[in-house]
Amino acid sequence: MPNLKWTLSRLRQMGVTEVGHRVVDAARTVWEAVAASQRWPECPDECLRLLGVERPEQALAAFREKLESLGGLAPAAAERDFAGVRDLPQAQNLIRQAQDILSHRISLFGRTYEFGDEIDWHVDPVHGRSIPRKFYSQVDFRDPGLVGEVKLTWELNRHQHLPRLAQAYLLTRDACYAEEIFTEIESWARMNPPLQGVNWTRSLELGLRLLSWTWSLAAVAGSEVIPAERWVQTLVYARVQLDFLKSHLSYGSSANNHLLGELLGTAWAAAFLPSGGELEQTARKALGRLFREIEEQVYPDGVSRELSLWYHAYVLLYGLLGVALARQLRLPVPEGALQKLRAMGRFLTAVHVGDSVFPALGDDDGGHALPLAPEPYLPRDALDLWAALLGEPLPEDLRQPLGLSWWLLGPGAYSVDDPNSGSNGESRTRESEAVLSDGQVSTLIVFPDAGYAVHRVGSSASPPSLVLFDAGPLGDSRLAAHGHADALSVYWAVDGEEILVDPGTFAYDGDVAWRNAFRSTGWHNTVVVDGRWQSEPGGTFFWLRRADARLLQAEEREGAVWLTGEHGGYARLGVRHRRGVLSLAARTLLVVDWLEGDGRHTVEQRFHFPDGFLKWTPGQRYVEIQLVEHSVLVVPLGWSFRPVVHRMAGPQEGGWLSRRFGEREPALTLALRYEGKLPVRLATLLVAQKLDLAA
Repeated sequence: MPNLKWTLSRLRQMGVTEVGHRVVDAARTVWEAVAASQRWPECPDECLRLLGVERPEQALAAFREKLESLGGLAPAAAERDFAGVRDLPQAQNLIRQAQDILSHRISLFGRTYEFGDEIDWHVDPVHGRSIPRKFYSQVDFRDPGLVGEVKLTWELNRHQHLPRLAQAYLLTRDACYAEEIFTEIESWARMNPPLQGVNWTRSLELGLRLLSWTWSLAAVAGSEVIPAERWVQTLVYARVQLDFLKSHLSYGSSANNHLLGELLGTAWAAAFLPSGGELEQTARKALGRLFREIEEQVYPDGVSRELSLWYHAYVLLYGLLGVALARQLRLPVPEGALQKLRAMGRFLTAVHVGDSVFPALGDDDGGHALPLAPEPYLPRDALDLWAALLGEPLPEDLRQPLGLSWWLLGPGAYSVDDPNSGSNGESRTRESEAVLSDGQVSTLIVFPDAGYAVHRVGSSASPPSLVLFDAGPLGDSRLAAHGHADALSVYWAVDGEEILVDPGTFAYDGDVAWRNAFRSTGWHNTVVVDGRWQSEPGGTFFWLRRADARLLQAEEREGAVWLTGEHGGYARLGVRHRRGVLSLAARTLLVVDWLEGDGRHTVEQRFHFPDGFLKWTPGQRYVEIQLVEHSVLVVPLGWSFRPVVHRMAGPQEGGWLSRRFGEREPALTLALRYEGKLPVRLATLLVAQKLDLAA
């Protein structure tokens, strides 16, 4: 069970209604442990009754009939020239990945693990130990001593490698891939009877697993090598999980992106599985609630309320997959939800730097909803489907052969005939634009609800320069589970090269020290006072005290942009922080920090760079950072400073960058330290200069 401190802190985040709901939920769990079935239905009799048929052949026929109504979402029923694309490098890459999976070499978060002859579906692959198999509510997945790196266990059990096998089957028609899909599902069912073990503890895991299963099974539905009896059993495995999922949806303060994934998995499974009108109604209700939640969980300016770019992409993709399903089922999609989804995609394109590079705002869990692209990358794949499904423009560097939209919508995806294609709808974003003397376009885009201001400078012929100023809330109004303590931080890229970076996420429950490090104030491009965080965490996914940041000003004039914001996160120290950022064509920054208060304090301006070379000698009035394509001069103006540099240091210091969950690489953390009385104004100039790589 969770410890007392965590429980008391968590209760503070709930209202009376939610506490009551959770008491009832706990009572239901006790009843489930005693009275609910903890075995799979026996076949053939119980299974056939559950599927509403009399013979196994009828179940398979009913499944195939369902697929005919789902068009491109059911790849076996769709018109695709699989043979015509088989020789593409991307298709060959997919087949190679599937061959690895046949040998149980499976990639999780960019690292390949070998799982032996039969996969242990309860294993923590990092430490090689198996999580105890007991009633699901008795598995404390927050205890690393019990479950180890549980996120990797869950990732394996989302079965997002099964669609790779299904794709290889479609490309080659080799029955070994279909056989492996059924073998793995049957193995999983033997080790995970209903309500038993860690793989029943989170409803989101069931939702994403059902998404993987239904798409994979739909892809191999035309295969004649799998007997109808095995189809019946496998469809029942999915149906039992669906019944559990739809009665265990997230609620209250936990009803964030998880609820969206659960609703999508519910709708998708109900639409694909045979059983008639009952499940059709389930799909309709789940989609309706999914679209209502999209409208609720996304700000009017198009930014997810969780204020994490990766989870923003999750929410966008969940919504788009829901739209694709609704269209096949001929169900209406509310205009409000469509407007939010259009605006969400525009936010991602606004902060897209080039070559699939995006700022790592907030948490990045490295996961996906339906990784069908040859090289899956959630923000890029979400934009790919966004452009194809809603008729929106997609930057060329984000297009990829055999991407997600190809597998779901077909090769003509980008010419979808939608009467609302490209429509602006209502939006709270504010945008101004100026053409500079060199022909580049300077654009200021303000997202007032999220508190983001983005300055883009560039042309269609070259990667952009970009400044992003974060002066918004910590996260959603409930837990802010995926927010970082980064108020008034700055992200900066020049000509497509990242200069000032957000450090990423790296870890969740498995390593609390590093989890806290990567989301701490000191690991972001902002100001640290007396070594303290702006916001105070209460656990790995919620906060006790939040900095009240707000955007004060965002003005653009002929390529020069002035941005200001403030927060009161240091009020407990008697300090208030206000910051101004002057961006000159997004190539030169002037950062001005006003610290209001009294008494003596230690104040650090923190700047985080990718790995490079730092040049500074005692008495020198500037610091030089040399990166791959640019040199950056950091010049404090009119104040005495002491530079402190960290590279590959500990959790308190910095010097690391995580571009992918679970991985980290060296980086440079520069702290310009002031020790003295407040109030004080600290101004620092940062100038990026292109390196002469030919010299």
